[in-house]
Amino acid sequence: KLDVTAATGSIALNGTGGDGNGIHFSLGEENVAIASSQGHVSVHGACGVEGESGILVDGDDSVSHVLFCATAASVDVAGTGGLHGVQLAAGGGATVKVRAGGDVSIDAHGTQFGVYHSESSNFEVSAEDGDIAIDVSGVLCGYFCNTTGSTAIAASGRGNVSIVATATNNTGMFWGGLSKLDVTAASGFIALNGTGGDGNGIHFSLGEENVAIASSQGHVSVHGACGVEGKSGILVDGVDSVSHVLFGATAASVDVAGTGGLHGVQFVAGGGAMVEVRAGADVVLRGEGES
Repeated sequence: KLDVTAATGSIALNGTGGDGNGIHFSLGEENVAIASSQGHVSVHGACGVEGESGILVDGDDSVSHVLFCATAASVDVAGTGGLHGVQLAAGGGATVKVRAGGDVSIDAHGTQFGVYHSESSNFEVSAEDGDIAIDVSGVLCGYFCNTTGSTAIAASGRGNVSIVATATNNTGMFWGGLSKLDVTAASGFIALNGTGGDGNGIHFSLGEENVAIASSQGHVSVHGACGVEGKSGILVDGVDSVSHVLFGATAASVDVAGTGGLHGVQFVAGGGAMVEVRAGADVVLRGEGES
């Protein structure tokens, strides 16, 4: 069990690995809490050798929580790995939580994946009154999520949410398996940007889970792009899907844009899946494809 706390000061964890991980939490039933009441919290992990990750959270039958929290300030998490930048691979329903009263920054860059989220773990990111900025990149995939758990990213105050995922060779942003995704903002905007190499820009591969990108007061934009034949800017598929994908701005506008080597925007999910674009103001849908 690990508790690192500060009342008013900042907390900085820095782990650097050689042919291993930078920071590795291998969980069971214990909890990890890195938390400051008034100060900034930073967790940085790095390694430069193929086969390991900047930050790794795993454990086969974990029911624990990992918390990075700054109650009244900001949190930044950064991972640079020879394999993955940040790898969330705990089973048993473990949850990794990043919470801030101010801004949240997550930077992850890997030789394979920037962020790799697998097994049955959950990921929660929240900013009470600040912005959330997630910037990830990898050779194979920028953000790869194939978990039976869920991801919840929420700016509950005036803050905005930005997720930028870039891949050199394959898919910019991928969500599959049974993973559930909620990205919400109370009053700020939400921007998803996925850029693929020879893969899709943004790819939602659906099963029974739902995807919701929604702001109550702010603008929502979902942009996907790739420049290679055979793939699409935005792809929504799934063989037996009964899920919903929602891009919604209750009181503002929504724009969805896809530019692809195959199709700009491609909806090919089976099973009666629904893609919904809802806005209180304007809706713009742009698609440009070679096919």
